[in-house]
Amino acid sequence: VGEFYTLKSHSEATAFIDHKNKVYVSQKLLDLLLPAELYAVLCHEAGHGVHRDGKRRLRFLFLKYALAAAVGCLLVVSPWMLILTLLYIVFKCLPLFPRTRNLSKSAYAENGLFIISLITLHNIPYADICVGLLSYAFYLLECFRSHRSEFKADQFALEVTGETVIADALEKLRVVPWEHDSDSHPSINRRIKRILKKAKKLGIEVATQS
Repeated sequence: VGEFYTLKSHSEATAFIDHKNKVYVSQKLLDLLLPAELYAVLCHEAGHGVHRDGKRRLRFLFLKYALAAAVGCLLVVSPWMLILTLLYIVFKCLPLFPRTRNLSKSAYAENGLFIISLITLHNIPYADICVGLLSYAFYLLECFRSHRSEFKADQFALEVTGETVIADALEKLRVVPWEHDSDSHPSINRRIKRILKKAKKLGIEVATQS
């Protein structure tokens, strides 16, 4: 793990690591957690770095949108289609960079690009169906990949700390607003249950109730 940054103006309890292994923690999360719990969260983020999840996600996104561009070009040879595809790729890659994470949350921007794309393709037989099925397939694959990386990072934190403090930290996140959704992260219940189950297998004392 590289540099560490505090997000003082962030309104939610969150921590994440980018593809350059820079760790970002919001001030709200720092105020919420005990030192041992914060250490476990940092170990979780370090697990993402060790497993190269950020770089893998970057490669996955470029593969996803490159394939979408290829399909679009096969369906219709149009300069507008190429421009829209490039704009969509740029937009969807915004969450990879901390300074542009909030811009990626604009539903108007994403839905607008999607609608314009459908308008461009509406005269092509089954084009919208092909694009929709491809997008949904990648959505499911991305959810699976993201959930799996979270479980592995939780296990890394469990093994490094040698105790179930990461479960304690997750328990506190039940009652505060936090940034992650079910697409990118499994539910807190699932994560805690897997942590406690893994702890028993490793012979680690379970100090948290699920």
